[in-house]
Amino acid sequence: MNENQVEDTINFITNDLIPEIVYNRCFCERGSREFIEFDSIVVEPLKIIEVKNYSEIYRGKLIIKFSGEAKLFHVIIKLLQKNLIDNEEAFGCFLNEEMFYNKIISEYKLFDNYPKCYVADMGKYGRPVIVLEDLEAIGYLYYSQGLLDDDHLKLCLIEIAKFHAFGVKLKKNKFDKFREFYAKIIEINSELINTPLILNKKLEIAFGNIEKNINEMTLCHGEFNNNHLAFLYDKCKPIAVKIFGWNKIKHTSPIIDLKCILNNNLMTKTSECENKIESIKNIECIEKYINFYYTAYINELNK
Repeated sequence: MNENQVEDTINFITNDLIPEIVYNRCFCERGSREFIEFDSIVVEPLKIIEVKNYSEIYRGKLIIKFSGEAKLFHVIIKLLQKNLIDNEEAFGCFLNEEMFYNKIISEYKLFDNYPKCYVADMGKYGRPVIVLEDLEAIGYLYYSQGLLDDDHLKLCLIEIAKFHAFGVKLKKNKFDKFREFYAKIIEINSELINTPLILNKKLEIAFGNIEKNINEMTLCHGEFNNNHLAFLYDKCKPIAVKIFGWNKIKHTSPIIDLKCILNNNLMTKTSECENKIESIKNIECIEKYINFYYTAYINELNK
Protein backbone atom coordinates (compact mmCIF):
# COMPACT_ATOMS: atom_id res chain seq x y z
CA MET A 1 0.00 0.00 0.00
CA ASN A 2 1.18 3.51 -0.74
CA GLU A 3 1.09 6.41 1.71
CA ASN A 4 -2.14 7.83 0.28
CA GLN A 5 -3.94 4.50 0.72
CA VAL A 6 -2.69 4.19 4.30
CA GLU A 7 -3.83 7.74 5.03
CA ASP A 8 -7.27 7.02 3.54
CA THR A 9 -7.62 3.90 5.69
CA ILE A 10 -6.56 5.75 8.85
CA ASN A 11 -9.15 8.44 8.08
CA PHE A 12 -11.80 5.73 7.62
CA ILE A 13 -10.84 4.10 10.94
CA THR A 14 -10.74 7.41 12.81
CA ASN A 15 -13.82 9.12 11.43
CA ASP A 16 -16.17 6.28 10.49
CA LEU A 17 -15.27 2.80 11.69
CA ILE A 18 -14.29 3.24 15.33
CA PRO A 19 -16.94 5.87 16.22
CA GLU A 20 -19.66 3.58 14.84
CA ILE A 21 -18.27 0.58 16.73
CA VAL A 22 -18.14 2.64 19.93
CA TYR A 23 -21.75 3.81 19.60
CA ASN A 24 -22.81 0.22 18.94
CA ARG A 25 -21.53 -0.37 22.50
CA CYS A 26 -18.94 -2.94 21.42
CA PHE A 27 -16.55 -1.69 24.12
CA CYS A 28 -19.14 -1.81 26.90
CA GLU A 29 -19.38 -4.52 29.52
CA ARG A 30 -22.38 -6.78 29.09
CA GLY A 31 -25.46 -5.21 30.66
CA SER A 32 -23.87 -1.77 30.93
CA ARG A 33 -26.25 1.19 30.69
CA GLU A 34 -23.64 3.91 30.97
CA PHE A 35 -23.76 6.87 28.63
CA ILE A 36 -20.90 6.48 26.17
CA GLU A 37 -19.11 9.03 24.04
CA PHE A 38 -16.35 8.54 21.49
CA ASP A 39 -13.52 10.89 22.43
CA SER A 40 -10.54 10.18 20.17
CA ILE A 41 -8.30 7.58 18.59
CA VAL A 42 -4.69 7.71 17.44
CA VAL A 43 -3.96 5.16 14.71
CA GLU A 44 -0.72 3.91 13.18
CA PRO A 45 -0.02 1.12 10.67
CA LEU A 46 1.43 -2.05 12.14
CA LYS A 47 3.85 -4.11 10.09
CA ILE A 48 3.30 -7.82 10.49
CA ILE A 49 5.50 -10.38 8.77
CA GLU A 50 3.22 -12.89 7.05
CA VAL A 51 3.66 -15.28 4.14
CA LYS A 52 0.33 -14.12 2.75
CA ASN A 53 -0.74 -10.75 4.05
CA TYR A 54 -4.45 -10.40 3.36
CA SER A 55 -4.99 -7.83 6.09
CA GLU A 56 -4.31 -4.19 6.68
CA ILE A 57 -3.31 -4.09 10.34
CA TYR A 58 -3.29 -0.99 12.53
CA ARG A 59 -2.60 -0.22 16.17
CA GLY A 60 -4.85 2.26 17.93
CA LYS A 61 -5.06 4.14 21.23
CA LEU A 62 -8.76 4.75 21.76
CA ILE A 63 -10.36 6.97 24.41
CA ILE A 64 -14.03 6.47 25.26
CA LYS A 65 -15.96 8.39 27.89
CA PHE A 66 -18.24 6.31 30.09
CA SER A 67 -20.69 8.65 31.83
CA GLY A 68 -18.07 11.38 31.43
CA GLU A 69 -15.11 9.31 32.71
CA ALA A 70 -12.40 8.69 30.10
CA LYS A 71 -11.07 5.17 29.59
CA LEU A 72 -8.17 4.15 27.36
CA PHE A 73 -8.31 1.08 25.10
CA HIS A 74 -5.30 -0.28 23.23
CA VAL A 75 -6.52 -2.08 20.13
CA ILE A 76 -5.38 -3.91 17.03
CA ILE A 77 -7.56 -3.26 13.98
CA LYS A 78 -7.55 -5.76 11.12
CA LEU A 79 -9.20 -4.91 7.81
CA LEU A 80 -9.47 -7.08 4.73
CA GLN A 81 -7.58 -5.37 1.93
CA LYS A 82 -10.00 -3.62 -0.43
CA ASN A 83 -8.60 -5.26 -3.53
CA LEU A 84 -9.10 -8.74 -2.01
CA ILE A 85 -12.80 -8.54 -1.18
CA ASP A 86 -13.53 -10.97 -4.06
CA ASN A 87 -10.56 -13.22 -3.29
CA GLU A 88 -12.06 -16.47 -1.96
CA GLU A 89 -9.07 -17.44 0.17
CA ALA A 90 -8.63 -13.97 1.68
CA PHE A 91 -12.34 -13.63 2.41
CA GLY A 92 -12.39 -17.18 3.80
CA CYS A 93 -9.58 -16.36 6.23
CA PHE A 94 -11.56 -13.44 7.61
CA LEU A 95 -14.76 -15.50 7.73
CA ASN A 96 -13.04 -18.26 9.75
CA GLU A 97 -11.66 -15.78 12.27
CA GLU A 98 -15.01 -13.99 12.52
CA MET A 99 -16.69 -17.32 13.32
CA PHE A 100 -14.03 -18.16 15.89
CA TYR A 101 -14.57 -14.94 17.85
CA ASN A 102 -18.34 -14.64 17.41
CA LYS A 103 -19.44 -18.25 17.77
CA ILE A 104 -16.81 -20.83 18.66
CA ILE A 105 -15.40 -19.22 21.79
CA SER A 106 -18.90 -18.82 23.23
CA GLU A 107 -18.95 -22.63 23.46
CA TYR A 108 -15.35 -22.87 24.69
CA LYS A 109 -16.08 -20.92 27.85
CA LEU A 110 -13.09 -22.14 29.86
CA PHE A 111 -10.60 -21.52 27.07
CA ASP A 112 -9.47 -17.90 27.24
CA ASN A 113 -5.99 -17.99 25.76
CA TYR A 114 -6.73 -15.68 22.85
CA PRO A 115 -6.90 -11.88 22.51
CA LYS A 116 -10.12 -10.26 23.67
CA CYS A 117 -12.26 -9.41 20.65
CA TYR A 118 -14.35 -6.23 20.64
CA VAL A 119 -15.89 -6.73 17.22
CA ALA A 120 -15.63 -9.16 14.32
CA ASP A 121 -17.91 -8.43 11.38
CA MET A 122 -17.91 -9.16 7.68
CA GLY A 123 -19.95 -6.26 6.31
CA LYS A 124 -21.84 -4.12 8.80
CA TYR A 125 -19.08 -1.50 8.94
CA GLY A 126 -18.40 -1.25 5.22
CA ARG A 127 -15.43 -3.63 5.21
CA PRO A 128 -14.65 -6.94 6.93
CA VAL A 129 -13.10 -5.91 10.25
CA ILE A 130 -11.77 -7.50 13.43
CA VAL A 131 -10.83 -5.38 16.45
CA LEU A 132 -8.78 -7.09 19.16
CA GLU A 133 -7.07 -6.04 22.36
CA ASP A 134 -3.42 -5.11 21.89
CA LEU A 135 -1.61 -7.87 23.77
CA GLU A 136 1.58 -5.84 24.17
CA ALA A 137 -0.40 -3.19 26.06
CA ILE A 138 -1.33 -5.76 28.74
CA GLY A 139 2.22 -7.05 29.15
CA TYR A 140 2.48 -9.82 26.57
CA LEU A 141 5.47 -10.06 24.26
CA TYR A 142 5.66 -11.62 20.83
CA TYR A 143 8.38 -14.25 20.79
CA SER A 144 11.36 -13.08 18.74
CA GLN A 145 14.20 -15.25 20.00
CA GLY A 146 14.19 -18.00 17.41
CA LEU A 147 13.26 -21.49 18.56
CA LEU A 148 11.05 -21.91 21.61
CA ASP A 149 12.85 -23.34 24.61
CA ASP A 150 11.44 -26.08 26.84
CA ASP A 151 9.40 -23.76 29.10
CA HIS A 152 7.79 -21.92 26.19
CA LEU A 153 7.08 -25.07 24.21
CA LYS A 154 5.45 -26.91 27.11
CA LEU A 155 3.24 -23.91 27.87
CA CYS A 156 2.09 -23.88 24.24
CA LEU A 157 1.40 -27.62 24.24
CA ILE A 158 -0.73 -27.34 27.38
CA GLU A 159 -2.91 -24.62 25.89
CA ILE A 160 -3.39 -26.20 22.47
CA ALA A 161 -4.19 -29.50 24.20
CA LYS A 162 -6.96 -27.70 26.10
CA PHE A 163 -8.36 -26.28 22.87
CA HIS A 164 -8.36 -29.70 21.20
CA ALA A 165 -9.97 -31.36 24.22
CA PHE A 166 -12.71 -28.72 24.46
CA GLY A 167 -13.62 -29.52 20.85
CA VAL A 168 -13.83 -33.24 21.56
CA LYS A 169 -16.05 -32.59 24.59
CA LEU A 170 -18.27 -30.23 22.61
CA LYS A 171 -18.65 -32.86 19.88
CA LYS A 172 -19.74 -35.38 22.51
CA ASN A 173 -22.12 -33.10 24.43
CA LYS A 174 -23.42 -30.76 21.70
CA PHE A 175 -22.81 -32.52 18.43
CA ASP A 176 -25.22 -30.36 16.40
CA LYS A 177 -23.39 -27.22 17.52
CA PHE A 178 -19.99 -28.76 16.82
CA ARG A 179 -21.15 -29.90 13.37
CA GLU A 180 -22.41 -26.38 12.64
CA PHE A 181 -18.92 -25.05 13.28
CA TYR A 182 -16.94 -27.48 11.17
CA ALA A 183 -19.49 -27.36 8.35
CA LYS A 184 -18.97 -23.60 8.02
CA ILE A 185 -15.18 -23.61 8.16
CA ILE A 186 -13.56 -22.44 4.94
CA GLU A 187 -10.65 -24.75 4.15
CA ILE A 188 -7.49 -22.67 3.78
CA ASN A 189 -4.12 -24.15 2.89
CA SER A 190 -1.62 -23.46 5.66
CA GLU A 191 1.87 -22.22 4.87
CA LEU A 192 3.65 -25.03 6.66
CA ILE A 193 7.19 -26.28 6.31
CA ASN A 194 7.19 -29.64 4.56
CA THR A 195 7.43 -32.15 7.36
CA PRO A 196 10.70 -34.09 7.08
CA LEU A 197 10.41 -37.85 6.69
CA ILE A 198 12.27 -38.47 9.94
CA LEU A 199 9.83 -36.23 11.82
CA ASN A 200 6.86 -38.01 10.25
CA LYS A 201 8.30 -41.35 11.34
CA LYS A 202 8.94 -40.07 14.87
CA LEU A 203 5.40 -38.73 15.05
CA GLU A 204 3.94 -42.02 13.86
CA ILE A 205 5.95 -43.96 16.44
CA ALA A 206 5.09 -41.57 19.26
CA PHE A 207 1.39 -41.53 18.42
CA GLY A 208 1.43 -45.30 18.08
CA ASN A 209 2.61 -45.54 21.68
CA ILE A 210 -0.38 -43.70 23.09
CA GLU A 211 -4.10 -44.31 22.93
CA LYS A 212 -5.87 -44.05 19.59
CA ASN A 213 -8.28 -41.30 20.66
CA ILE A 214 -5.52 -38.72 20.29
CA ASN A 215 -6.36 -38.78 16.58
CA GLU A 216 -10.05 -38.04 17.10
CA MET A 217 -11.16 -35.24 14.80
CA THR A 218 -11.57 -31.90 16.53
CA LEU A 219 -11.17 -28.20 15.81
CA CYS A 220 -7.52 -27.24 15.35
CA HIS A 221 -5.71 -23.93 14.96
CA GLY A 222 -4.39 -24.90 11.54
CA GLU A 223 -1.18 -22.86 11.59
CA PHE A 224 0.05 -23.21 15.16
CA ASN A 225 3.53 -21.72 15.00
CA ASN A 226 5.70 -19.11 16.69
CA ASN A 227 4.21 -16.29 14.61
CA HIS A 228 0.88 -16.68 16.39
CA LEU A 229 2.04 -16.67 20.01
CA ALA A 230 2.47 -13.96 22.65
CA PHE A 231 3.85 -14.67 26.13
CA LEU A 232 3.48 -13.13 29.57
CA TYR A 233 6.58 -13.33 31.78
CA ASP A 234 7.47 -13.33 35.44
CA LYS A 235 11.19 -12.74 35.98
CA CYS A 236 12.00 -13.93 32.46
CA LYS A 237 9.97 -17.13 32.87
CA PRO A 238 6.89 -17.54 30.64
CA ILE A 239 3.75 -17.94 32.76
CA ALA A 240 0.98 -17.51 30.18
CA VAL A 241 0.48 -17.58 26.43
CA LYS A 242 -2.10 -16.08 24.11
CA ILE A 243 -2.76 -17.71 20.74
CA PHE A 244 -3.95 -15.62 17.81
CA GLY A 245 -4.23 -15.94 14.02
CA TRP A 246 -7.32 -18.16 14.06
CA ASN A 247 -8.07 -17.63 10.37
CA LYS A 248 -7.01 -21.10 9.19
CA ILE A 249 -8.92 -23.11 11.78
CA LYS A 250 -9.59 -26.68 10.66
CA HIS A 251 -11.64 -29.75 11.53
CA THR A 252 -8.99 -32.45 11.58
CA SER A 253 -6.69 -34.51 13.79
CA PRO A 254 -4.69 -32.66 16.49
CA ILE A 255 -1.56 -33.98 14.82
CA ILE A 256 -1.64 -31.04 12.38
CA ASP A 257 -1.02 -28.53 15.19
CA LEU A 258 1.62 -30.73 16.81
CA LYS A 259 3.48 -31.18 13.54
CA CYS A 260 3.45 -27.44 13.01
CA ILE A 261 4.75 -26.36 16.43
CA LEU A 262 7.29 -29.19 16.70
CA ASN A 263 8.48 -28.68 13.15
CA ASN A 264 8.82 -24.98 13.87
CA ASN A 265 10.97 -25.52 16.95
CA LEU A 266 12.79 -28.85 16.75
CA MET A 267 14.28 -28.19 13.34
CA THR A 268 17.02 -25.87 12.13
CA LYS A 269 17.43 -24.59 8.58
CA THR A 270 20.50 -23.96 6.52
CA SER A 271 21.41 -20.39 5.74
CA GLU A 272 22.14 -21.38 2.13
CA CYS A 273 18.71 -22.77 1.36
CA GLU A 274 16.11 -21.80 3.91
CA ASN A 275 13.41 -24.06 2.47
CA LYS A 276 15.38 -27.24 3.18
CA ILE A 277 16.11 -28.73 6.54
CA GLU A 278 19.78 -29.35 7.20
CA SER A 279 19.81 -30.83 10.66
CA ILE A 280 17.58 -31.90 13.46
CA LYS A 281 17.77 -30.42 16.92
CA ASN A 282 16.92 -32.79 19.74
CA ILE A 283 14.91 -35.14 17.52
CA GLU A 284 14.76 -37.55 20.46
CA CYS A 285 12.63 -34.98 22.29
CA ILE A 286 9.69 -35.42 19.94
CA GLU A 287 8.23 -38.38 21.80
CA LYS A 288 8.74 -36.58 25.12
CA TYR A 289 6.79 -33.55 23.94
CA ILE A 290 3.99 -35.58 22.40
CA ASN A 291 3.57 -37.52 25.64
CA PHE A 292 3.57 -34.21 27.53
CA TYR A 293 0.85 -32.92 25.19
CA TYR A 294 -1.12 -36.14 25.57
CA THR A 295 -1.11 -35.90 29.37
CA ALA A 296 -2.48 -32.35 29.20
CA TYR A 297 -5.06 -33.44 26.61
CA ILE A 298 -6.33 -36.37 28.71
CA ASN A 299 -6.37 -34.28 31.90
CA GLU A 300 -8.62 -31.75 30.17
CA LEU A 301 -10.89 -34.45 28.75
CA ASN A 302 -11.38 -35.90 32.23
CA LYS A 303 -12.38 -32.63 33.88
